[in-house]
Amino acid sequence: MEYRAGLLFYDLEWTGNEMLQIGAVCMGERFERTILTKLDIHPKVTASILLQTRLGPGLQGSGLTRQVYDCLREIFLPSCQLVDALQQFLAWIKAIKAVSGQVTLVSHGSVDIPILYQSFALHNMEAEFLESCTHFVNFQNYLKEHFVGVPVGLPGLVKLFCPDVSYRLHCAGDDARATQDVFFKLHSKKTVWDLNTELVVTDKIKFGPQFAQVKRVRLNFITYEKGGKEMRFLSSKINPLFTHKLVDNMGDWLSILNTLPLFEKVDPPPCHMFEACGWVTRHHTVMVEGVGDEMTKTIVELLCCLGKVYFKVQFYPDSKSTFMKRKLLLNTGFTIPSGTPVTARLQLKAGQEIRVMYIKEGVDREKSLAEVFAKFVDCGDH
Repeated sequence: MEYRAGLLFYDLEWTGNEMLQIGAVCMGERFERTILTKLDIHPKVTASILLQTRLGPGLQGSGLTRQVYDCLREIFLPSCQLVDALQQFLAWIKAIKAVSGQVTLVSHGSVDIPILYQSFALHNMEAEFLESCTHFVNFQNYLKEHFVGVPVGLPGLVKLFCPDVSYRLHCAGDDARATQDVFFKLHSKKTVWDLNTELVVTDKIKFGPQFAQVKRVRLNFITYEKGGKEMRFLSSKINPLFTHKLVDNMGDWLSILNTLPLFEKVDPPPCHMFEACGWVTRHHTVMVEGVGDEMTKTIVELLCCLGKVYFKVQFYPDSKSTFMKRKLLLNTGFTIPSGTPVTARLQLKAGQEIRVMYIKEGVDREKSLAEVFAKFVDCGDH
């Protein structure tokens, strides 16, 4: 049995939209970094991974400083800035590629792929990262194809195939190590094969010396940060002259996002999500046909923006939808005034109009809604 060279198993932990840990293994080599995030680690994340942001003693008596505290071991962990962790991780990947000629990044699922890419993009390192990676592999999909019937969750896999090894799951370094250990245990135990896989030549005599073609990972979804590089890319394609522009048709936005560099390595997802700033233009009801009767439907009309690109969308709240802790259905008596700043969470899917998932209180904009409408009049847009 021959394994593909340069198999790198990795895992990430994050809090909010910030990466907290990178853990990776490649055979006997290990890489682990803990990152001091800008915001404190969320309490729900702390409950899961037992890491917390605390004030701890600084170096050389420099007073108390923000640090990452390991609640399980009751120690402060060495930590670094995100850019430093990424630079060191990229250098490590390149060193593996220099020896192996290739690097295949294997993750337990596909969620970590866009998070890692976007973290590199945040520091303009995404092109160098993608160039250093030969393939991405979703280990869960690999299991479903070649080891039918085994659990796909990492705790279940560890219990079944590595019962004598102790791992601290939900710690990036140990999750990566556990994934690699399970991978090799699975292949060593399986004796009957009917083909070579993309990661293993199972029998050179029967199936030849070639690995199977690596199947492209398809992401389930991707979320773009407000004001992030991907949103600036979309805005520049929609509005290359960077003038104030009101857009009526958003039908090509999905195809534009599908041209991002990440999707040269993995297949784009069916669902793209992002946030946009905007204003409420109208909060009202309309009459719609119900079952044997007419009924009212609440609509919140919005004007949103990406840079200097403006577009109109409608939010259809349900009984659970709130804004500033108030129910949005108009039978409650609460109406959002026109011109109120909001942030809208939006969803793009093929063949569908942009869907507003929810709205939340927005920051005060430099321009009011009236000033924005005045610009459209000056530009000839209506």
